[in-house]
Amino acid sequence: MQLWLQGPLPQWRVPQRHTTDAKLHNAIREKLASVQNRRYIIPGQVISLTSFFSVPKGDHDIRMVYDSTKSGLNVSLWPPWFPLPTIEMHLRSIVPGLYMGDIDIGDMFLNFMLHKSIQPAAGVDLTPFLARNLTLPIAK
Repeated sequence: MQLWLQGPLPQWRVPQRHTTDAKLHNAIREKLASVQNRRYIIPGQVISLTSFFSVPKGDHDIRMVYDSTKSGLNVSLWPPWFPLPTIEMHLRSIVPGLYMGDIDIGDMFLNFMLHKSIQPAAGVDLTPFLARNLTLPIAK
């Protein structure tokens, strides 16, 4: 679906920072390799980069967060306005026998393809984690 713009696409090309923590580096590398192997991120023209970082997920895992605020992409996009329901509106729809659930859909966000016109402004620099022959400083 084509997105609406309210300004020019950004041209932010600050390289992705790496980490000196070897365990975190390997965890990030594993997550990015999985995303790349599934072709959620593919090679292509890049005019702007989207930074990313990891957050802990439980005691032994991480979740990758892709942040397009630094690059200015979020500001360039115009989202149509829609009202969010209030708790009162929500409670009016609840009736006996209604079932609701909260489902963690994991990588679902990555399944929504960006329109081709926006893809160059949402590049991801994988080189600190997936570049060939990359050596990592020894953590002390």
